[in-house]
Amino acid sequence: MKANRRVYYGGALILLLCSFLFALSSVDSGAKDTTEIKVYVNDEKVTTGGAPVMVEGNTLVPLKGIAEKLGAELTWHAAIKSIVLEKAGVKMEMTINSRTARVNGRSVSLPASPLIIHDRAYVPLRFIAESLGEEVYWDPAARSIYIGKPSPDQLPAVNTRENLNRLVRSSYNDARQADMPVLEAAPTAPPQDEQVAKSEASGAARYSETNIQVQGVDEADIMKTDGKYLYQIRGDTLTISQVDVPDKMHKITDLKFADPNFTPSELFIDKNKLVVIGSSWKRPDAPDDQVFYRDLPESDAAADSVQGVTPDIYPPRGMPPYNRYINITKAIVYDTADKRAIAPVREIEIEGSYLNSRKKEQNIYLIANQQIYDDIIVPQYRDSLTADEPREIPLDRIYYFPGYVYPNFISVIAFDLEGKARETTVKTYLGQGENVYMSPDNLYIAAASYNETAVFKFAVDRLQVRYTGRGIVPGQVLNQFSMDEYREHFRIATTSWGRQQVNNLYVLDRDMKIKGEITGLAPNERIYAARFMGDKAFLVTFEMIDPLFVIDLADPARPAVLGELKIPGFSNYLHPLGERYLLGIGRDTEVIEEKWGPRVVEKGIRLTVFDVSDWKNPQEKYVHMIGESGTQSEVLYNHKALLFDEQSGLLVLPLTVMSSDGSGYGSINKFQGAYVLDVDTERGFVHRGSITHLDKSSDAGNQIRRAFYIGDYLYTLSDNRIKANRIGDLIHAGWLELNP
Repeated sequence: MKANRRVYYGGALILLLCSFLFALSSVDSGAKDTTEIKVYVNDEKVTTGGAPVMVEGNTLVPLKGIAEKLGAELTWHAAIKSIVLEKAGVKMEMTINSRTARVNGRSVSLPASPLIIHDRAYVPLRFIAESLGEEVYWDPAARSIYIGKPSPDQLPAVNTRENLNRLVRSSYNDARQADMPVLEAAPTAPPQDEQVAKSEASGAARYSETNIQVQGVDEADIMKTDGKYLYQIRGDTLTISQVDVPDKMHKITDLKFADPNFTPSELFIDKNKLVVIGSSWKRPDAPDDQVFYRDLPESDAAADSVQGVTPDIYPPRGMPPYNRYINITKAIVYDTADKRAIAPVREIEIEGSYLNSRKKEQNIYLIANQQIYDDIIVPQYRDSLTADEPREIPLDRIYYFPGYVYPNFISVIAFDLEGKARETTVKTYLGQGENVYMSPDNLYIAAASYNETAVFKFAVDRLQVRYTGRGIVPGQVLNQFSMDEYREHFRIATTSWGRQQVNNLYVLDRDMKIKGEITGLAPNERIYAARFMGDKAFLVTFEMIDPLFVIDLADPARPAVLGELKIPGFSNYLHPLGERYLLGIGRDTEVIEEKWGPRVVEKGIRLTVFDVSDWKNPQEKYVHMIGESGTQSEVLYNHKALLFDEQSGLLVLPLTVMSSDGSGYGSINKFQGAYVLDVDTERGFVHRGSITHLDKSSDAGNQIRRAFYIGDYLYTLSDNRIKANRIGDLIHAGWLELNP
């Protein structure tokens, strides 16, 4: 019999929810909830002074025991029933049965009054801990409160099916419970790449690489070149071509994949290794002893004949059958030393949807998400170097973040392209990820929940991936460029919603605690672009007009807005031009006054050079417009589609240019291809020409998606063709049909 990989639950969810709400229900100031609640300070259980109690929906704990664990000095004035706590420059004063306290002389309101219970002073736990600079996490499944971040090697493990079931149930109810706290190397213009420098030293031609965020941390893309060969994903095919001699370009091979369900997404190259990352899928294993409503025959008579049916968490009757597939993230490693005999040498699989990846030196880091449905399927993984069949991740190696549990598995996988005998590192957590940022030393995974973002930090050292902390900030991030690490501080820009939509920037220390912040920027607008450059940050917000904010981060504890520029339009992407200029790529806009109010109309693509040499007075120095309303470029939402060479000022944008059809309502396709420009901080933009792959047909496979250069030649790339032009004058130099 097959091993049953699922955990099932149905009506018990309601029972658990009711019991949990009962446990957290409010009581009067004299009543006590004796349900056991465990308290841990820096992973040590607080065992002295009596059990915690719930009062008016707040957790109160014996003062003496918690003060000792927190290392605070305690003074009790019996005559006036006053409590004084002091630690590291913080002085708190409280009085029994009073909701008013003082912190460093400032009057504050308490969530609940301190009480005397059985001759012991009980105080609000969260207030005490957070006033002393500690974070507080509530783990509803374990009914445990954690003060201070768990140490890296002591994140709690799931361990048992019962605990996994309990954790997931709690996360369905509310990922952030009522007792949870709610808190109100930065890439400068990249220096000349090491590989390019080596190429010039050896006399080899310079060639472009993927436009990345952090120098030394590569990002996967649909194409890569090593200066001689082009590796390209075209639909479900991997194509390798030799392209270094433009008039002799030729295709070497089209590689197909053995897995018929595999769809390639992105790739990396490293010396004689090629890594293709993509997604596959499979049906979940059919259980031997469980039947779900969704799997029953459609007739009621047939359904009634089935015994022991397990209800689904979603209403099944009267709905179409619910058939779910398990997504699989797969990395296939090829040896490319012999270009005419390329073969896979390793496959790595993890159940879950591909989120993102990074590459540092010869090490690859994959991140995958697997949503948990009504049937909890523990992820399986496989490394072909060590196993032929997938293996389920042991429950004692699946961890969770106390107080921040999601109905989702997130896995971080690290593997080495050179060490054949080195086993894959797999770390799996009950959590989720939406945006990824990686510095040379740390990996950050951000996930939004309601109107706040949790950022999980992992130290990376070759194949070692180690959880080191979590930070929580209000609002949500736009993309990876909203995050940055600089001199052991993590910076993050968010947009938050409430009575008013506002924008914020937070600086977190190495322990992921908020050290400095700016809040309330540009009310009723949201962030459209962000970029960090050393100790400066640049934010673009937009509603009717585009403010560019220049923010000083030299003092992490006191970030400050230095300057602001308001102009029409907005930028979706910001790129450094040296240390004192920025390139903005976005849209031009026009505000039209109508009887029901002003309306913003988006027009063509707007290229801007911002002069930020005077931080307090940023200026729009040069502007270049392309097309009219409807003009599109992948660069607006994917920075990897941009080709920019700082050394020469070469700027290439793949785009579709639209123009008005004269009716005032419609538009027509004017051009699809690549615009080639020079950009210079002294001369601005010079449109040098355009390149297209379209002929009489408008085959989508002829739409240019990427551009790269090798030596003196510019190459444009579509699914069907590769075209080479001389960079100096854009004269045609070569053409390769990939589908002859």
